[in-house]
Amino acid sequence: MMAQVSVAWDVRREIGSGLIGSIGQIKPRILPSEEKPYPPRVSAQFTEEIAEPVYFPKVVYITELPESQYRLKRPIAVFLEQGEEGWLASRDDLGICCYGATVDEALANFALALLDDYDIYALAEPNELTEGACELAEWLREVIERL
Repeated sequence: MMAQVSVAWDVRREIGSGLIGSIGQIKPRILPSEEKPYPPRVSAQFTEEIAEPVYFPKVVYITELPESQYRLKRPIAVFLEQGEEGWLASRDDLGICCYGATVDEALANFALALLDDYDIYALAEPNELTEGACELAEWLREVIERL
C-alpha cells in the first residue's frame, strides 16, 4: 500500500544568485516550509454538510412585444429566475421586476411594464424629467418604436 504525502512548495526566481541559467531558463528551487515567508494557502475545504444550491438567473431575450402598435428595434436581455411559486423577469438597470406563474407570463408582464415605461418616459418632454429619467427615455426610444 502506498501512502500519500502532501508537499507544499514554492518556486523562486532570483536574479544574480545563479538560479537563472546562461540562456535565460529558470531553475526552480524548492524551499523547506520553515524558510517560507508565508504559510501555504488552502485552496479548498471539504465538509460533509450538504450546502444549499446556488442558482443564477438565466438571460433570455425578448424579441417581440405583445402589443401590435409597438416594435422592438433590437432584442432586449431580461434576467429570469425561478421562485417557489413562479418566475421572476427583471432588469435592475431599468427598474422593472415582474412576476408570472409561467415563464411566458413573466416575460409578457415584463414587456407590458416596459411599454408602460415607454409611454411615460419616451413620450414626455425632456424638461419634465430628471437626468436619470432622460437617459432611460433615450434608451427606450433607441430600442422601441411606436408604429
